[in-house]
Amino acid sequence: MAQIFIAMARVVDRSIRHLYRCIQVAFCGVLPAMSLSKTPPLERPWHTTSLVHISRWRLDCPSSQVWDLLSCPENWPQWWQQLSRVEILKPCGASDCTTHALLHWRSQMGLSCRVHCQTTRCEQDAHGRGEIESHAQGCFQGMGLWVIEPYSIRGVDITYRWEVRLHKPWMRLFAPALRGLLSWNHFNVMQAGAQGMARQLGCHSPLVSNWSGGVR
Repeated sequence: MAQIFIAMARVVDRSIRHLYRCIQVAFCGVLPAMSLSKTPPLERPWHTTSLVHISRWRLDCPSSQVWDLLSCPENWPQWWQQLSRVEILKPCGASDCTTHALLHWRSQMGLSCRVHCQTTRCEQDAHGRGEIESHAQGCFQGMGLWVIEPYSIRGVDITYRWEVRLHKPWMRLFAPALRGLLSWNHFNVMQAGAQGMARQLGCHSPLVSNWSGGVR
């Protein structure tokens, strides 16, 4: 059902764009162009919708093991079911962590999505607490943040914050209707990631807590 709705949304999106161009030509270019390829998000004629998703779970293992796992995105497909492939476009250097990777995702709705992720910050203190921040471009544009917080010698809380803008025109057009569907899909992907992480590290399957919000 979701696939049918998204396919219909794309058809309507193309129809609206074509109709807008026809009207623009008829009025000799008086109307603003609807080309979205080079127009900054805040200047586009359609509204921009931001989504915020937060997932949190706990694993019974040292925080260093989680850090090592998350620091190597090229190995994520080994334990994250929805991630089919990771292409490392620019590996991190000896003195920084600015990895640039192309992630190929398979969603719960049967759709594929490619996201460019560039790690911009990775910090870890002597107590095992760490943060890994990356910027995303592609189907979504925004920021992802991993937070690793040990609560004991052999226990760690993991939080992932995903704050993005919808990039594709048809997504922004149907944002109010798609919000719940996109949240459901994202949290299913995170649930699979948490379970895959637990299996990879030999931990019990975790209970994942989720929160979602958005700002138009």
